[in-house]
Amino acid sequence: MLTKQQTIGFETFGLLLIRSAFSAQEIERIKIGSDQLWASELATNPKFCDGDCLTSAVERSDQLRWLVEDDRIFLSMQQLLGKDFIWSGSESHRRPADDIDLQRYTDHPWHADRGGDGRELEYTRIKIMLYLQPMRKQTGALRVIPGSHRLPLHSSLCSFEEAHHKNAKPLYFGTTGNDVPSYALETEPGDMIMFNQALYHAVYGKAGQRQYLALKYAAKPTTEHHIESLKQRSSNVFEPDEILRQHPSERIQQMLEGIPQVTL
Repeated sequence: MLTKQQTIGFETFGLLLIRSAFSAQEIERIKIGSDQLWASELATNPKFCDGDCLTSAVERSDQLRWLVEDDRIFLSMQQLLGKDFIWSGSESHRRPADDIDLQRYTDHPWHADRGGDGRELEYTRIKIMLYLQPMRKQTGALRVIPGSHRLPLHSSLCSFEEAHHKNAKPLYFGTTGNDVPSYALETEPGDMIMFNQALYHAVYGKAGQRQYLALKYAAKPTTEHHIESLKQRSSNVFEPDEILRQHPSERIQQMLEGIPQVTL
């Protein structure tokens, strides 16, 4: 459960960093589950490369599925999104320490996963990040611009999106991405990051082995705009994994019940 001050902080800054949310034993279990998923995918999918993004990761793993409804996550999402929030998917990311071909992918420039006009920002979606190695500012920690999930700051940063998509080495208001005023979320395994997906964030200087899980949740869509937004940005939300559909957990079924039936 989050404290009142934590919920106010999330609304104000668009993020929470909860230290030591998971134990060393739990993180080891998560690592084992993640490694097993990657090994299976690499063995059965010849087009899949180590370093790609593995989707529906948590749903497919017996070692990871418990995270979907874990108290520390589920109860927090109820507080931040409302009791009828929905599940919107998961990802596993891995960067091997010794893969030379990946050394050029050291930066993930400034962007917002979700953004645009005021109506878009009013529909809250949250991503939870669990890094499995220590993260530091200069070697790939997640950087954020606190408060950029809200107007007017969000609209003031919209040019960041254009710079990100049009330039190999973009500048932001005349400065490099590495020097944009921001806050680096330096973490240890077991720490948990929650952030509003309209928040501007980036990564610079990725180095060494890098693994993390991302779990995604959203407020229940109640308008046509919410549904259209999900169609454009996360259409897989409407097709939850069959393992979850058949899962006996009341919590999981509650998260799926709020997903509207739509034609894609």
